[in-house]
Amino acid sequence: MSTTTETAPAEQPPAGRLTPELIRQIAALSRESKENLLILLQEELDGGPFIGDLPEQPPDEPGQVKAEWADEIARRVEDMRAGRVEVIDAQGSAARLLQRVLRKYSP
Repeated sequence: MSTTTETAPAEQPPAGRLTPELIRQIAALSRESKENLLILLQEELDGGPFIGDLPEQPPDEPGQVKAEWADEIARRVEDMRAGRVEVIDAQGSAARLLQRVLRKYSP
């Protein structure tokens, strides 16, 4: 008479939860991947799903990248000075995003 030992399947956390493994995977992402993840999360929180393309990669030429960033910063500063955009506190914005993520995904 042979006996077989059945092992119970590993218990899975409920879907939609931040698990230690998921947190480790996010921490291991490159900066670029983390930025893309933030874009996707923000779009989803704002009524998602994300529509469109992820930002294009900058050219490899450092001088060109530096010049393009200088132009972009100058354009954004001018938009703020002219009142064409709402000025948002970066720390406050990051704190609000974190709170939204925690409310949605924390147990």
